[in-house]
Amino acid sequence: MGSGTPPLVSIIIPVHNSGSWIRGTIDNVLSQSYPCCEIIIVDDGSTHNTKHLIDAHYSESVKYVYQDNAGPARARNRGVDLASGEYIQFLDSDDFLIPEKIARQMAVFTANPECHVAYCDFAFTSDGMNIGIEESPAAYKEKYGTENVFEALLDGNFIVIHSPLTRTDVIRSCGAFDATLASDEDYDLWLKIAAKGYRFCFVPGVLAFYRRRGNSVSTNLFKQSKGTLQVLNKAKNYRAKLTEQERINLRRNLSREHGWTSRHYLHQGHYSKGLSALMQSTVNNPINGLT
Repeated sequence: MGSGTPPLVSIIIPVHNSGSWIRGTIDNVLSQSYPCCEIIIVDDGSTHNTKHLIDAHYSESVKYVYQDNAGPARARNRGVDLASGEYIQFLDSDDFLIPEKIARQMAVFTANPECHVAYCDFAFTSDGMNIGIEESPAAYKEKYGTENVFEALLDGNFIVIHSPLTRTDVIRSCGAFDATLASDEDYDLWLKIAAKGYRFCFVPGVLAFYRRRGNSVSTNLFKQSKGTLQVLNKAKNYRAKLTEQERINLRRNLSREHGWTSRHYLHQGHYSKGLSALMQSTVNNPINGLT
């Protein structure tokens, strides 16, 4: 990046009946200290008053597009198609960033031209609050700054959707989000990017906040586990040959997810499915040897 006008950052916000949150999210983005941002709102089939709200308060500040309801992955992909920026920031309609987030991550890109993804720590918050109330999991923090991001990701995702700022060409080169997944399409994207050898840079500090809501996709743990298993079975083929440690991490993660799925099925009285998932958990456990 040379002198002159700073590179443009496209901030992509998928929206589906998020009227109670979207104004706060847009205001949060408008408060970013980085001067060159475009805001793209992809309305994923809202039946509430989203368009009216945008027209009334933000018509000069955002690029708004409507599509029939197709899910968050396709909504984000629509935003990627529309993005004019050299970098992309994804942000869900109920989450928020500190005002300096993009500026701090752009500074890392300036200092490290070989960086392709700049990611950060985050904190959880809840309905009605705009402050962090719970730190990110310790298992995430242990992986921050790792040199082998692909290997670390195979053992579990540690990068939430709005943590990274990512070069647009990198996202497009990896096909953006897989809309066929039940969930965890962001996890899949980070794995694809890391498998191709793109460089991830960790930016210290809590720069993003993740809101827990009772009806959010991430609270549907069974659906999320199903999506994780789909992602991991895809990831087996993202490199021609996995290292021994990558195979161990992948199998450990598969074993964990199958074990959780087994407990869910057994608790629901679906004994055949529960025992099948338990068998998969046992087979994939790394202590049973590598294949």
